[in-house]
Amino acid sequence: MDDFAHETAKLSLWLTEHQMNLAFKEVFGEVRATLPLQDSGNITCGNATRLDWEVVCPMLDTKGSAFEIYILGNPPYIGSKNQKKSQKNDLKLIADRLKGYGILDYVSCWFIKAANYFFDSHCNVRCAFVSTSSITQGEQVAVMWPYILQHGLDIYFSVSAFNWSNNARQNASVYCVIIGLGINIKNKYIYTDNACKSVKNISPYLIANSSCIVEKRTKSLANFPIMGIGNKPIDDGNYLFSNEEKEEFIKQEPNAKNYFFRWYGGREFSGGIIRWCLLPQRIPDIEIERMPKVKDLVNKVQQFRLNSSSTPTIKLAQTPKNFHVENFPISDYMVVQKVSTGIRKYLPVGIFKKDLISSDLLNVIKSSDLSIFAIISSKMHMVWMSAVGGRLGDGFRYSSYLCYNTFPFPEITEAQKAPLKDHVFKVLDEREQHSEKTMAQLYDPDKMPEYLRLAHHEMDLAVEQCYRSKPFSSDEERLEYLFTLYEEMIAAEKKT
Repeated sequence: MDDFAHETAKLSLWLTEHQMNLAFKEVFGEVRATLPLQDSGNITCGNATRLDWEVVCPMLDTKGSAFEIYILGNPPYIGSKNQKKSQKNDLKLIADRLKGYGILDYVSCWFIKAANYFFDSHCNVRCAFVSTSSITQGEQVAVMWPYILQHGLDIYFSVSAFNWSNNARQNASVYCVIIGLGINIKNKYIYTDNACKSVKNISPYLIANSSCIVEKRTKSLANFPIMGIGNKPIDDGNYLFSNEEKEEFIKQEPNAKNYFFRWYGGREFSGGIIRWCLLPQRIPDIEIERMPKVKDLVNKVQQFRLNSSSTPTIKLAQTPKNFHVENFPISDYMVVQKVSTGIRKYLPVGIFKKDLISSDLLNVIKSSDLSIFAIISSKMHMVWMSAVGGRLGDGFRYSSYLCYNTFPFPEITEAQKAPLKDHVFKVLDEREQHSEKTMAQLYDPDKMPEYLRLAHHEMDLAVEQCYRSKPFSSDEERLEYLFTLYEEMIAAEKKT
């Protein structure tokens, strides 16, 4: 156990006592000697996830009277993939009753411990923790927060997500929030960008709304076309080529030319990088026998899969020409990046011809309905994604289960779709006017062409007209409206 924080707390109390003694001396002329130093307060060094908080911080004094208790902290935030075995054991000890607890950040231990500590308490107890914002976004919300709320706790104040770094030995540079929890506290406040707003309730997404929690779905709430993922080869890179590598391969194996197709992952879509994919599954076996270079690649993929420690991957070695996941639309389709930088004001959506191959780093919508393009490109969808989707570093993680399938959108007629499609054509035309720019450059807020920005703004207004005639005044108002609509649509769905 690192006792740095423990010793720092002791030092802080001694320094504070010394400062107060100096102030006392100025008023009364004398002061009690502070040397030798003596322990002040009750400071415990230990693993907070293992200690009994009621022993460390009793709720009642020796006479049975209730204390007024405030618990404050900046617990460690460690994502599930980065947790040590001991930390995973801590999380299991505290959260094993929660379905899916394995995805939780380590910081969730403190929130769950607080809920257990508060439960059935008869004194005034409040707590506040600095936390990674991940517990207020994505899948973690549905795992942790129902347990917190069921124990009678409310969020009585929150500080919205901010980027924070410090000078500690293990320097943090993450998006953080500050969350205060209590029981039966009437006055609640949301702090955002140096502004404070009084609200009736704060949801786990740290917005002024009911405590509605968005559950991941396999089917679109708004009956949008299915969104899947792109192709996942598991080929050790053997079927992927740069422009130069492809040209050199064709020189040596000219019959393979017609089986190369443009390959798009996140970097290729956003950054304009050119890559190619060889599709051996489209080459008849008899032809592969006449293509030694292709046959060699197929053999390499087979051996790579056989050498894997994963049973499913080893099984894939039986079909080395095929990808692990294959998604080849038979007509034009739309794509959305799985991870999008957090600085963007709009989510770039692409329209691909059927002969363009998407990797699993792109979400794929097998539809050419341009009204869907308008809807998921809109500011309404962007604020929804920002609230309910997860983060990856300083970017947003776009999940079909949480962002696309849960997005509340009213049913509209073909006549209402028509203006949306018209606006899409304007956006595409403006992109074409700057064809030399990459998607990343087009949607960088500092470099975005003015007429493209205007085309998106007009498309936003058209999408918002589908919700209501009165324009929205802020993203906060948009989000509150969307959550209310989400609850209504979920309730209506349950009745059918």
